[in-house]
Amino acid sequence: MNNWSQVPFIRILLPFIGGILTAIHYTGFVAERSDLLLILIASLFTITALFIFTKRLNLSYAYSWLWGSAATILLFITGLSLTLLHTEKLKQDHFSKYLHSAELFYVKAVESCLEKEKSYKVSARVIAVKSNNVWIETSGKAVCYFAKGKIFEKIRYGDCLIVKAGFSEIKPPQNPSEFNYKQFLSFHGIYHQAYVSPQHFISAGTNIGNKLLRASYGLRDHLLSVYKENGVEGEEL
Repeated sequence: MNNWSQVPFIRILLPFIGGILTAIHYTGFVAERSDLLLILIASLFTITALFIFTKRLNLSYAYSWLWGSAATILLFITGLSLTLLHTEKLKQDHFSKYLHSAELFYVKAVESCLEKEKSYKVSARVIAVKSNNVWIETSGKAVCYFAKGKIFEKIRYGDCLIVKAGFSEIKPPQNPSEFNYKQFLSFHGIYHQAYVSPQHFISAGTNIGNKLLRASYGLRDHLLSVYKENGVEGEEL
């Protein structure tokens, strides 16, 4: 008995997931061949549609694997293509395209400050960059590190900032057994980081953002302040 026939959903899901994983681990290689992918998708979709809707092309059972193979490849490429479409750094307006000429960055915090040992860490969305004295709307997120100090401690979710900093790609792990922080952040659409010094920072006001998220971060910050008041610090905090 063919057990695969009993689980059609799994047969559909596996090649789709395979395409997603391939796009994640070989992003650059696949992205360079995006035009070829579009041609393959169009061709396979046409062939599959012909098999389904044209009775003359209905194959005998002995050759039914041809239809199955075409459908499997189509699902694989569809998963791969959808992942590329949702990979922020491949978008034409991603802020990294302007790093060589950017003078200033207009960013919005997408979370409150996270206190580290020697700095504050904030994940931020780069809304626009100033290049050649012109503000250009952009997309993409990055990690910003700020020096310890009261001025940076008050950064909250939704706050907008204008910063002057040198954004660089997050480095891969140096040791084989080391946690892959670069890959972890890439799953959240973050590929760059920058250190912002106090003299290269201007507050651009508060953007309310999502009210539910803002309330959630507010509750978290209040809880952390309670811990601090009761002597919790360091790694425990």
